[in-house]
Amino acid sequence: MSTATQSRAIEPAAAKSNTHRPWWLVSLEFVALSLFAIAALEGFCRICGVGGQEFLYPDPIMGCRQIPGKQVIWRFEGFSDDLLNSLGRRDVEHALAKPPGVTRVVVLGDSATEGLQVPLKDNYCRLLESMLNSRGNGKYEVLNFGCSSYSTGQQVLLFEKQAAQYRPDVTVVLYVRGAALQNAYNPYKKAVEPRPYFYLDGRGKLQEDDSILHEQAAALRPNPVMDFLRCHSRIYGIFSQANLSLSIHEPLYNKVRGWLTKLASLPATAFASDSTRTPLGARASRQHQGRLLYPPPDVWQVTRALFHRLNEDCRRQGSKLVIMVFPNVVDDPILARQIPDLEAMGRSEGFGTMDLTQAFRAEPDVHALFLQFHFSAAGHQVVARQLAGYLQDHR
Repeated sequence: MSTATQSRAIEPAAAKSNTHRPWWLVSLEFVALSLFAIAALEGFCRICGVGGQEFLYPDPIMGCRQIPGKQVIWRFEGFSDDLLNSLGRRDVEHALAKPPGVTRVVVLGDSATEGLQVPLKDNYCRLLESMLNSRGNGKYEVLNFGCSSYSTGQQVLLFEKQAAQYRPDVTVVLYVRGAALQNAYNPYKKAVEPRPYFYLDGRGKLQEDDSILHEQAAALRPNPVMDFLRCHSRIYGIFSQANLSLSIHEPLYNKVRGWLTKLASLPATAFASDSTRTPLGARASRQHQGRLLYPPPDVWQVTRALFHRLNEDCRRQGSKLVIMVFPNVVDDPILARQIPDLEAMGRSEGFGTMDLTQAFRAEPDVHALFLQFHFSAAGHQVVARQLAGYLQDHR
C-alpha cells in the first residue's frame, strides 16, 4: 500500500475519534473554562478596584439595609475605600455596652451622614469624636447610623430597632429635605421604592403604612444566591452600577425596563375584573391591589410627627435629641420656611436645633464644601466643628 493510501485510511479514523468525545467531558471542560474565566475577571476587577460600590441589599422590614463587613470602593461621587462594620454601618466597631464615663452620641441621617464620598477618617462623625475628645471635657464616642436612601421615617425606625440599644446620651439627626420627601407617598403612584411610609389618620395621629413592603415581599426576602453576589462579586457590582447610572441618566432605558416589567407582571394583573378593583376614591381603610388608599399626606406635617415621635423615644432612653439642618446654600424656599417652624417646635418640645446654613456661607469658598450633592472633606470638617461647638455649649 502506498503512503498516500495509508494517509487516507488514517484520516477518517482520526476524525472519527475527535468528533465522538464523550458529552460529559465536553460539558466538564466548558464548565471549567467558564469558572476560570469568571474567576480571572473577578480578580482583574479587584486589582483594578472596580465593581465595589454595592453596599445595600433588600430588607423586608426597612426596605434595604447595609451589608455587614462589606469592603466598599466608592467612585460614583468622590472616592473612598473602606470597610463597613459588623452592623453594616460606615463606622468603626463599637461595643453594645457603653464604657463608664463615656458620653455617647448617635448620629442618624441619609447618604450625607453615611459619607461614602470621602474616606472614613474624613467623615464628620469620626472628626466629631476626635474634636470632642481633644478638648479635654470628658470622653466621647460617636456612632454613625447614617444610611443612603433612608427617609426620616426609616431613621426613626432605625433608632427604635437598633441605635437605642447603644444607650446614647445625645441623638443627632442631620435633616435633609430630600429624605423627608420619602416619608410619605402618593397612594395612586404605580412605581414607589419599597420602604415603610407614614401618614396622619383622621385624628392627626401618625400611622405606618407597610403596604408597599407587603406588595414587594417576594423581592425583599433573603436570597442566598443574590445576597452572595452582592457581598462578594465585583462583576455583579459592575452590572448593578451600570443599571443605576442608566436609570439616572437614560430615559429610554427606564422606558424599556418599564415595558419589560409590565410584560412580566401582565399574567398576574391583566385579567383582573373591574369588580375586584377598589375605586380611586377609597379611604384609608380600603385597599387597591394590596396598597392602602388615603389622601396624599402633607409631607412636612408627617415629618413633624416623626420628629415628635423620635423626641419621645429619646426621652424614654434618657437621650437629648438635636436636629441639625442641612445647609440651605441654594436658597430652597421650602426649606427656608421649614427651619423656623422646626426651631419653634424644638423650643416647644424641648429638643435642640441647629442650622448649618450660616456656617457654610461664612466659609471663603462655599462650593469647595461640596462635591456634587454631598459634602467634600472640607464640608465634613465644617459640620464636625459646628456640631462639636454646639454639643460643648449645651452640655
